[in-house]
Amino acid sequence: MRLHIRDILGVQRLRPTVVIGLGNLGSALARYPGFESHGFQIVALFDSNPRRIGHPVSGLVVQAMDDLPTIAHELGAEIALLTVPEGAAQEVAERVVAAGIHAIVNFAPVLLSLPPGVNLRNVDLARELETLCFYLPTTQSPATE
Repeated sequence: MRLHIRDILGVQRLRPTVVIGLGNLGSALARYPGFESHGFQIVALFDSNPRRIGHPVSGLVVQAMDDLPTIAHELGAEIALLTVPEGAAQEVAERVVAAGIHAIVNFAPVLLSLPPGVNLRNVDLARELETLCFYLPTTQSPATE
């Protein structure tokens, strides 16, 4: 049954995935050990900050954004996890698409405008927390007052 579900989801093989933006969130995602068991393999890390480029994170060396097209092609990258600042997200997403990656998970709190055929998922952690709070009781329990 699990193999059948993996076939339906398209994760019957490891999907080469890159992380772009190696700040706190990007570094945490790069280190997350659970991706491979769900069919995703982090194959490369990219950042524009010269202080991060060349440094290892979870066994991979952070590469310069200028190297994205070549490395993405060589590794067959299919998915990009975008963890860049809001102001850089649109430009970086366009560079990702130009590099041949057409599936993006965007963690920046901004709506991206991308061409048809690009699969985009936006993850707004603040919005998710707000949604979660909606389901919490509106009054405090006596123990917390």
